[in-house]
Amino acid sequence: EFWVALSVGLVSALALAISFSRGFWVAGLMAIALSAVAMRARPGRVLGLMVVLACAVLAGAYAAFGWRMFGVLSSLAGRFSTISSPLAEVSVQERLVESKEVLKLISRNPIIGYGLGTAFRYMSLTRGFYREVSFVHNGYLFLVLKLGIVGLVSYFVFYFRGVALVLRSAREAASVWVRSSLFAAFGVLLAFLMLSLTSPQFYTKDAGLIIALALALAQAVALSRRGDTSEVAA
Repeated sequence: EFWVALSVGLVSALALAISFSRGFWVAGLMAIALSAVAMRARPGRVLGLMVVLACAVLAGAYAAFGWRMFGVLSSLAGRFSTISSPLAEVSVQERLVESKEVLKLISRNPIIGYGLGTAFRYMSLTRGFYREVSFVHNGYLFLVLKLGIVGLVSYFVFYFRGVALVLRSAREAASVWVRSSLFAAFGVLLAFLMLSLTSPQFYTKDAGLIIALALALAQAVALSRRGDTSEVAA
């Protein structure tokens, strides 16, 4: 079980590292911290596991890239160093311009929004011309633009009820694997709230799959605790 967990952690950490996404890096660390707090894990044990995982990541990187690994690490370090000054990045500035245009539209129809097919135009700093898009990097602004305040509130009532179910099921699960998976899902679901400020997780397919699987596993645990095995099997 240890080696399976280490392998899963290694693949996940490598994929996260080479994504070069600072938001996902911060969200990943946040998810680990929140999961550890929810599990009431000892800080020393968490730190030890992260050291083991870091060593495994370095070994995996060396196996994949050889001595070129140091060039990759240098690029990652350079990317990580920009976290302290995100506003200096053109990509962040462009998202601010995008958000400003979205807020103008929201101010005209904040209650029920414009619908999921709504597009808008903004001046792209990287391309130098106006773009017409329907995608909004800020997940909260996306929900209000498309569904209004009514849709935003409705979605988060569902979302936080799901988070509470995941945490409750994590504490009730009999299987160590299921319990660990649910605590990890709890951290990820909360980290999505921060990550969605710049990279929306409320409606993308990959995040939607994670949310659905987490809620399905939590519901299965809740049903099994009540003895309703027929619905768990379904």
